[in-house]
Amino acid sequence: SITAAIEELLTNAVIHNDSENPHVRVNLAVEGSWGTLSVRDNGPGVPEFDRDVLESGGAIETLSHGSGLGLWLVYWTVNHSGGKIHVDEREPRGTEITIWFPLKTGG
Repeated sequence: SITAAIEELLTNAVIHNDSENPHVRVNLAVEGSWGTLSVRDNGPGVPEFDRDVLESGGAIETLSHGSGLGLWLVYWTVNHSGGKIHVDEREPRGTEITIWFPLKTGG
């Protein structure tokens, strides 16, 4: 579900943030016919493997904590909802993950 995908993004932003003064910022917006949610943190960034999972649904070899399974579920949920996802590394530290979901129109 979309709720589970959002929970996964927030959980990852919090538990993997090793900053001395951790921050996580969530923004919600409507852009035309799209709802957007961005999760921004000042953690260590997203490893290349996990970034591939998020942006393209890259294959997961083993199913274990830290294997990218939660992020693959985020990708799957966003993709099957007709949405998009983008990962942006921030300097000097951190990541901003933005997801776009098509909004339902009346009817």
